Amino acid sequence: MSSTGKSYAFIFPGQASQYVGMGRALYEAFESVRELFQRSDELANRKLSRLCFEGPMEELTSTINAQPCIYMVSYSIFMLLSERGLHPDYVAGHSLGEWTAGAAAGFYDFETGLQLVLKRAELMNDAPVGAMAAIIGCSEREVLELCKRAGEKGIIVTANFNSPKQIVLSGERPAIEEAVRLAREFGAQRAVMLRVSGAFHSPLMKPVQVQLAQMLMNVQFHNARIPLVANVTARPVQDGSTMKDLMVKQLTAPVRWVESIRWLWAHGVRTFVEIGPRKILSQLVRQTIPEACAIQVDTPDGLEAVTATLMP
Repeated sequence: MSSTGKSYAFIFPGQASQYVGMGRALYEAFESVRELFQRSDELANRKLSRLCFEGPMEELTSTINAQPCIYMVSYSIFMLLSERGLHPDYVAGHSLGEWTAGAAAGFYDFETGLQLVLKRAELMNDAPVGAMAAIIGCSEREVLELCKRAGEKGIIVTANFNSPKQIVLSGERPAIEEAVRLAREFGAQRAVMLRVSGAFHSPLMKPVQVQLAQMLMNVQFHNARIPLVANVTARPVQDGSTMKDLMVKQLTAPVRWVESIRWLWAHGVRTFVEIGPRKILSQLVRQTIPEACAIQVDTPDGLEAVTATLMP
């Protein structure tokens, strides 16, 4: 809780938030960030820090690189805020971001989380080919009707409920392309194919889910210090074994982001601090709850602004 007495949450972005240059200003400004990045490079056995700073964008965007790079940058910001005595009432993360949130909550330490994210990224990079698309301007009911129609071409499901007017679909490419083609008939303002290699959060990820479950069998998840509002349930979790199960289920289940943000608001959260590159989640928060305070931090100036907001 902030010094103003109001609750706040840290929210962590997922894949697609990456950009070339992310983390550089923090790396140059803080010794603790330099140490964290160097440790990450050693654990990954490759220069994640150089990819963040120099790209190229095509290489940084690859699932196998984007996921650990975003995790590393986001956690470094969380670490800096923690050093300043800022401790959120809740955390949440969007898809990959849930793994960063898990480390922030205390289910596992940074190093364990990075190793898991590296393996998850590898598994997802090798996942069966599929496609995803964002449908903008449709209600949930309209999107479900669209899926029913496009489903004549193959598997298609709702993957991310990002905001009241933005829902992401996932599945086999012919069905996703058909949904994009038909979207305006169902009330969409826009339909956009996403630049991803797989059909994340869909039944096509089942082989990856099985492998992830096997990988996590010997990994201990501790009970968390901070409640994490989970993608799968849109409810807070602190029990380690429950969170481990939800991390596995997340691969084939939709991200219930709208419901998660509404739950946090209903339980007193008034400020949402996006911990990581770009402002994607901040925008989704404002689209869901216009009166919410949503701020983002991934630079030293942003760090000062967040500190001033939460500790005036």
